[in-house]
Amino acid sequence: LAGSGTMTADGGVSGYLGGGGGGGRVAIYYTTYSYSGTPTVTGGAAGAGGGAAGSAGSTYTLLLNQSPDVPNITSAQIGLVNGSSTGTNNPVFNFSLSDPDVDTVQYRIQIDDSADFGSPIVDYTSALAAEGARTFQVGQALGGGAYLVGSVGQTLSNGSYYWRIKSIDAAAAASAYTTANGGSVAFVVDTNLLQT
Repeated sequence: LAGSGTMTADGGVSGYLGGGGGGGRVAIYYTTYSYSGTPTVTGGAAGAGGGAAGSAGSTYTLLLNQSPDVPNITSAQIGLVNGSSTGTNNPVFNFSLSDPDVDTVQYRIQIDDSADFGSPIVDYTSALAAEGARTFQVGQALGGGAYLVGSVGQTLSNGSYYWRIKSIDAAAAASAYTTANGGSVAFVVDTNLLQT
């Protein structure tokens, strides 16, 4: 809701002997609020020959839930977002979550060997927690979350991988996915790099 001015739901003025009309109700539902006007809900005046003035009405405001922000894949994550090779088969992903309503948030991360994410190798949803920095490690313990695909103790085979992540708030509103490396290969697992 934005703008200025007056929103009015005032009661009507009475005739000569009658009472004034009761004030109405103004209900404001919003996700962002920058309205600088004034809602008025006054009762109508009584008639000149008697009767009572109308009672005042009411104003209700309700902040509607907004979707959480798209997760931020942090700069420390550079090795898993630019197509680089890693020698570990259970890499750790770093990112941060935020929500404009400061709700608790969870994440859903998918890792696939195909760019269309048609058959993820990992599909994990975390537990709800406060906004901020988070990590996910392939094969990690459930930690209150759940694997839709994959499992505790899982490792990745050598090969190229794609990953994406989204935020979900306590009211089940979700952000869009953000896909590492713009949908190109995000990282390559090559455990031979660890051999000397």
